[in-house]
Amino acid sequence: MDQARQQELQQAAARLQQLQSYLQVLEEQTQETANALEHMDTIAQVEPGTPAYVPLTNGIYIKANLEKTNEFLLNTGKNTVTAQSPAEAKRLLQEQQEELRKAQEDMTQQFTELYRQYMELQLKQHEEKS
Repeated sequence: MDQARQQELQQAAARLQQLQSYLQVLEEQTQETANALEHMDTIAQVEPGTPAYVPLTNGIYIKANLEKTNEFLLNTGKNTVTAQSPAEAKRLLQEQQEELRKAQEDMTQQFTELYRQYMELQLKQHEEKS
C-alpha cells in the first residue's frame, strides 16, 4: 500500500474520532437541556420561599430560598441577564434542544459517510495486500 493511501486512512480515522467526540458533547448538551426543561416544570410548581440547594460546582451546593418561581434569569451574553417567564424560558430551551437535535442529525450523517469511506479504504488496503 502506498504512503498516500495509508495517510488518507489515518486522517479518516482521526476525523472519525473527532466526530464521535463532537457527537458525545452534543448528546450531553441535549441531555442537560432535557433535564433543565424537566426542572423548570418542577420549579414552576414550587411555592416562593421554599428552600433549595443551588449548585456552585460539581458536588458543592449552597442552601437558598427561592424568592420567585414565576420567572427565570437567562444569560443573554456580554454579562447581561434578563428575566423571562417560565413559558418564554421553556420555549427558548426547546428551540435550543431542536438546534442540538439538528446538529446531531447532521453530524451523524457526516460520521456515517466518513465511516463508509474509511471502510472502503480499508477494503482497498486489504485487497492490495492479497
